[in-house]
Amino acid sequence: MTGPDTIETPTATVHREEADNYDRIILQVNDALRIIECKDGIQWIGQHRAGQRAGEPRWRSAWYHRTSSTLEAACQRSGAVLSDEQRAVIAALPSICGSRT
Repeated sequence: MTGPDTIETPTATVHREEADNYDRIILQVNDALRIIECKDGIQWIGQHRAGQRAGEPRWRSAWYHRTSSTLEAACQRSGAVLSDEQRAVIAALPSICGSRT
């Protein structure tokens, strides 16, 4: 999935969920909030930017969801206003994390 609100995977990605260049970023909601898929592929995680580590932004996990139907509301509870494009990214996710449907 690509679009104006998605992150293209950089060439040097890492597998630490807190890293700014984590390799499973689903949606960069804004400068302070993003949604990732966990390293085991079983849940989506909402993360808030939480300072820096070694000069790079660091992310702190704030909420966890297995179903895509709850992600939009979780973003709104975090204070985010989603664009139509961001809603479309969430709508295109499988209904359950890790499934194909």
